[in-house]
Amino acid sequence: MKIFFNTSFLFNIAFKNVILAAIFLLPLNYVYAEQQGSLGLDSSVGEVEVAIEISELVKISNLNDFDFTNWNRIDDMEQSDLLCVYSNGARGAYRVSARGTGIRENFEVTDGTNNVPFKVFWEDDINSGANGRMLIANRSMRMTNANIEDFECNGNLNAKLTIAFLSRDLSGAFVSTYRGTVIITIMPE
Repeated sequence: MKIFFNTSFLFNIAFKNVILAAIFLLPLNYVYAEQQGSLGLDSSVGEVEVAIEISELVKISNLNDFDFTNWNRIDDMEQSDLLCVYSNGARGAYRVSARGTGIRENFEVTDGTNNVPFKVFWEDDINSGANGRMLIANRSMRMTNANIEDFECNGNLNAKLTIAFLSRDLSGAFVSTYRGTVIITIMPE
């Protein structure tokens, strides 16, 4: 007596099981909730689901360059700029970090040969009257006062960037024109 084994039958069963397993493993965002309309004389009603995902967004604007001139050879030099920070995150939360174009991304200006360090401060409550917290290059700090309604803050600036040169650093600098850049990064919280 010979026994024949039909391998195509087993293959068909296995293939169908793989297809069924693949259907059930699809991510949920591929499952739709539409309801097709039925054929009718006066009308046909159908339904579709509408979904949107809004990512967390941040923006910094109203940045202006700093131009320090005429040091009196006694006092520190300091300038501030009022900015707009927008975040659609919870309670206007965001993170701020900064880096300079000095050695190891420190905050420095240079004339190509000589460097002069400076300090950078960030305040997210411009009504406080303070310069804010000192930023350390490439370290982020949590802030909570971003505008949550308008990308341009409706004209109401809400953050302050302060650059400060200490007189002890300026007194050791040679006569020259020094330049540098501060790169500010605003990140979602």
